[in-house]
Amino acid sequence: MTSDILFFYSKSADKPPGRGVNEKVNDSSIYTNLTKNWRRTLSNFHTSSFEYEGKKYRTIEHCFHAKKIAIASAERALEFSLDSRSKLSRGDGDEARKNRKMITLSKTDLAKWNFIKSDALEKMQFCKFSQVADARQVLLATCDAELWHGTRGTPKIRQFTLENVRRKLRDQSMISQKTRKRKLEVIQGEDEKKMKRKRTCLAAGSLVQTLEMSNNIYK
Repeated sequence: MTSDILFFYSKSADKPPGRGVNEKVNDSSIYTNLTKNWRRTLSNFHTSSFEYEGKKYRTIEHCFHAKKIAIASAERALEFSLDSRSKLSRGDGDEARKNRKMITLSKTDLAKWNFIKSDALEKMQFCKFSQVADARQVLLATCDAELWHGTRGTPKIRQFTLENVRRKLRDQSMISQKTRKRKLEVIQGEDEKKMKRKRTCLAAGSLVQTLEMSNNIYK
C-alpha cells in the first residue's frame, strides 16, 4: 500500500482529505479530526502567534525572514517581530514575504543562511505547533501522510521538516501520557496504602473496644 499524500499551501481550498490537487488517500476515515481549512493551518503563512528565541511572531513566514536578515542586521530583523509593534510585524505572511529582501546578504552571509535555514525552519515550526493547541491538533491529525507544499505553477516540495515536527509532537504526547499514567498509578498506590492503614486502625480500634467490653463483663 502506498503512503497517503496531502498537499497544502496558504490559500488551499477546504476540501476533504484526498480530494485536493495531487492528493492520494487510501482511507479517508482516519482523518476525521482534521478541522476546517486544515491545509492553511499547515502553511508558513498561517496566522498563529508564537514565540521563538524569546521573540513573538505572527506567522512562521515573519520568523523565517527575521532569522535570515538577522545575519546581517539584528535591528532590521526585529521589525518582523511583534515585539517591535511595527506595521510589518502585524501584517500577514504575504507582507512578510514582500519584505524578505529589505537587506541583501553578502555571499558569505548567504552561505551561512543556506547552511542553517532547514534546521531553523524546523525549530520555528516546532515552536508554533507545540505552543498553539489548534495547530498542533491539525498536524497530528494528518497521521502518517506525506506532507507536500505546492500549487499549480509552483514546485512541489515535500515538507520533511514538518513531518519531523509531527513525529516529535507525537512522541512528546506519548511520553506525557505515560508520565500521567505513572503518576496516576502512584496516587492510586498511595491511596490504597492509606485505605489499608485506615482499615488496620479501624480493626485495631474495634479489637480494643471488644477487649474492653469483655473486661467489663468479667469485672
